[in-house]
Amino acid sequence: MAAYKASAAQIKAIWALGKRLDMDEDDLHAIAYRISGLESISALTGREAGRMIDELKARAGERPGVPRCSMGGTRATDAQRRMITVLTRDLGWIDKPERLRGFLRKYAGVEDMRFLTVQQGARVIDGLKAMRNGGRGERKMEG
Repeated sequence: MAAYKASAAQIKAIWALGKRLDMDEDDLHAIAYRISGLESISALTGREAGRMIDELKARAGERPGVPRCSMGGTRATDAQRRMITVLTRDLGWIDKPERLRGFLRKYAGVEDMRFLTVQQGARVIDGLKAMRNGGRGERKMEG
C-alpha cells in the first residue's frame, strides 16, 4: 500500500503546535526524525504527520485525535449532536432541516451542526430545550 504525503493542513498544524509550545525548528525536526527516520517535516507521510500532531497535542495538554475548529475549541460531541437531533424531532422539525439551519445560523453562526464547538452545542441544546419546554412557537399554536 502506497503511503500518502502529509497534507498541507497537517504540516501547518505541526508548525502551529510547535509555535504554541515554544519549540524551535530543530525541536520539530528531531521529533520528525524520531517518528519517521527523516528530519524533513514535509517528507512525512500522512500517518506519520498524524502521529506527530497527536504527540504535540499531548504535550500541549490537548486530547490527541480530537479535531480543533477555527473558533479555537473542539467540535461538538456525538452525544451533543444526538441530543440536538432528538430535540428537533420533539419540536417537529425533523422533516424541516431549514428550521434547524436557521436556528444554528442565528444562535451559533454555523450552517450545520457538524461545525459546532462544544460550547456552541451546549448553547444550542439549551435554546432548543427552552423552546420545547416553554411552549413557544409552533407548540403554542397547537394548544
